[in-house]
Amino acid sequence: MARLLDHMRRFRGLSLRDLARHRGGFSHHTYGAVLRGDRPMSTALLIALLGACNVDPGPTERWVSILAVVRPSEVVFRRVLAERPTTPLAPLRHEQRRRRDQ
Repeated sequence: MARLLDHMRRFRGLSLRDLARHRGGFSHHTYGAVLRGDRPMSTALLIALLGACNVDPGPTERWVSILAVVRPSEVVFRRVLAERPTTPLAPLRHEQRRRRDQ
């Protein structure tokens, strides 16, 4: 699951820092640890990651359902899904990243 999510993040052109900026509460270190498989995935982190990748609510619910099968300890609340931000995170172009880092 983590490999697929990391592939989706890279395909969208998002860095770990972009994910962390998109929705507060998780650092780029946390995203990195989860996507490497060093730390377990949580429902809140999964929803934040999918929101940053501009995944629609229907597929997001399916991802969360899969997480519940893989990690039964993760309880799914519809309220958490409803709080997902509606604005997608636009990928930064290489030039924009350079200018921002200077």
